[in-house]
Amino acid sequence: MVRIGARECQVVRILAADGSLLTLATAGPLAEEGTLPVDDVDEPGALIDYYFGRGQRVVLVEHDGTTLEGTLDTRWRMIDRAWWVALNRPRAIPSLVPLPTHEEAAVQREAIPDDAREREEALSGAPRAGAELALAASGTPAG
Repeated sequence: MVRIGARECQVVRILAADGSLLTLATAGPLAEEGTLPVDDVDEPGALIDYYFGRGQRVVLVEHDGTTLEGTLDTRWRMIDRAWWVALNRPRAIPSLVPLPTHEEAAVQREAIPDDAREREEALSGAPRAGAELALAASGTPAG
């Protein structure tokens, strides 16, 4: 049931894995375990056919202005069917910022002040023995 004035509820579009619209529904707040409860389904028959008839579980949900992938699940309650989507964690996407080449990185390192460059080289160098590592980290010269 839609609660008037409840900010956590919103209308979402539930799409099949191929992007075709299955139904509109009202989604409750996202639970801690990453599940999105779905109530007031406009076309429950479409979800029933997708879940039971076609045996499909992967859906896309347009929620909070983004499209998220998840796994559709259901169970029977006393008088009706409860639906929810276990949302998948967002996948890593390729970097939109180009990574510098080795030459560009070397030029960037040259622009770092000497004391910061020494710390960077100490941290990025080969693993050292305990006492030598502690001296390098503290900036105290060995000797």
